[in-house]
Amino acid sequence: MDSSTKDSHTHSGAHIHQHLLTSDGGEKGSTHHDYAKANQEHFDHEAKLQGNYEKSEWIGLSRKLGRGLVETYKELFTENTTVLDYACGPGIVSAEIVPHVKSITGVDISQGMVDSYNARAKDLTISPERMHAIRTELKGTNGELDGRKFELVVCTMAYHHFTDVADTTRILASVLAPGGSLLVVDWLRDAQGNTEDLFMGNDQLKKINPHSGFTEAEMRGILDGAGLGGFAFQAWGEEEVMGHRVRPFVAKGTRV
Repeated sequence: MDSSTKDSHTHSGAHIHQHLLTSDGGEKGSTHHDYAKANQEHFDHEAKLQGNYEKSEWIGLSRKLGRGLVETYKELFTENTTVLDYACGPGIVSAEIVPHVKSITGVDISQGMVDSYNARAKDLTISPERMHAIRTELKGTNGELDGRKFELVVCTMAYHHFTDVADTTRILASVLAPGGSLLVVDWLRDAQGNTEDLFMGNDQLKKINPHSGFTEAEMRGILDGAGLGGFAFQAWGEEEVMGHRVRPFVAKGTRV
């Protein structure tokens, strides 16, 4: 995937609006807007309108981002790699990844999106052993996902939906196998405020997005805080979304 900005691979000692909040939507006792519930309702509704969704601009962009992950980190996508696609939506990114890995498990809070994901795998004649999604909310407790650990966890265009990204990242780090990597794709928040204009200028998007993207420094802190090492960050080329020029990025952390 083209990268028109710096490729900053630094090392520290640290859906598309198709995606969902996991965990409880924020700090315990919070009286703030319930983003988790709002996202679940929104994407269950989107799943019912799947015919329209399949024709939307998000589909092409999701496919491009899925291909970008494989192109950027070829060494992580092998015939022995087991993948968790967190906040997987209808499986567009997973479908781009699955030819390059052993298996991929999708997790989403929306039953409608999970159903769409599994229908997509069936339509592509991919067996459930290789590509399958479940509806669950990961909490970081022992025994989740039958105790499975994954060589790779991907989370594409979902972090801006999560109220507590630090807690979410700690949960994702907990399901990584030793030496496994977390790849996060989201919007780069820039000084021009393009992402703020996109998210905060739209009343509907404000209800399901507590964040308007992230900076490289923020992502470093988030991954470092979850105990992940080998931080790397790459900003990809600009994309036009709903009339706004915005940039996706991929951030990487590894369980050491």
